[in-house]
Amino acid sequence: MASGWTPVRVVRWPAQQQDRDWCAQRAVPCLLLVEPGRPAPEARPTESVLPQSADQGAVARAVDELSRRAVAAPRPTRAQEPVVLPTGRRRSVVGLVAALF
Repeated sequence: MASGWTPVRVVRWPAQQQDRDWCAQRAVPCLLLVEPGRPAPEARPTESVLPQSADQGAVARAVDELSRRAVAAPRPTRAQEPVVLPTGRRRSVVGLVAALF
């Protein structure tokens, strides 16, 4: 993003484990807030882990750091694959988006 920051998702661990997996699949930065008495998971490259009892300043610093790391990291690229329409016609993703306008 041009503004120099990326949105960060805050996830409560382990209650929102599926949200953590969703973020990992999409390379979305994620701050895990670990519930008291639960073991903290090992942080992935796009994650930070804090106890749920962390103060507001610690959470803000972790979110800022994750956002900066995400901006600096290279974005994954996907190979352009044709989209198969129900009619059987094949159209590129670019062509499909262009057809919407």
